[in-house]
Amino acid sequence: MLSGGGQAMTGLLAAPRSGDPLPQQVWIPAELDQAFTALWKRSNAPPFHEWGVPIVESEGGMLTIGVVREGDEGDVHFPLEMLAQAGWVGIFHTHPYEDGTTDVAFAPQDIVEIINRRMEISIVQSGNARFLIAQRVSEPKQLVSLTDIESEMYNVVADAMQDRDVTWQQALLTANLSLSVCRRLGLAFYRGTVTLNRLNGGD
Repeated sequence: MLSGGGQAMTGLLAAPRSGDPLPQQVWIPAELDQAFTALWKRSNAPPFHEWGVPIVESEGGMLTIGVVREGDEGDVHFPLEMLAQAGWVGIFHTHPYEDGTTDVAFAPQDIVEIINRRMEISIVQSGNARFLIAQRVSEPKQLVSLTDIESEMYNVVADAMQDRDVTWQQALLTANLSLSVCRRLGLAFYRGTVTLNRLNGGD
């Protein structure tokens, strides 16, 4: 369930813990916004590697970033010990492409990771577009299979791309919004732009 109005990311994290509805709109704290933008700039240049960073919540509720990681063309790996630090709540990473493709939302492995690694939030940036998935409830969920999620999402992508006017990015967004994926897994999906620094609840 989504509530009215917009909140900072701290409100998005607090809602499932207290059983309150999620906000319809969230914005990124300035420190994180600047860090995410800087990591995208690193990604959007040769060798076009993904970059990422853990998102950490302090005891006082402020959100900061952890140690920055460089990945490769298709992934950025976070060691378990890095994600075991106190206050860790999720990760941010980029989706760059050498041909300049942008607006690329979450891949199946990203969806699986937020469930299986017990994250509260995950954020992706691709060009001016930002996407966020968040847990709707705080209780741990049953682990999910990457093979199953890939099959579900890529079936949605294939169906969407039967329309010649639909781009691959739009088809992937449709898969992210699919009721059989995020909603079934207890995740809320948000999307927005770096320019406005607002992420609106999709479903």
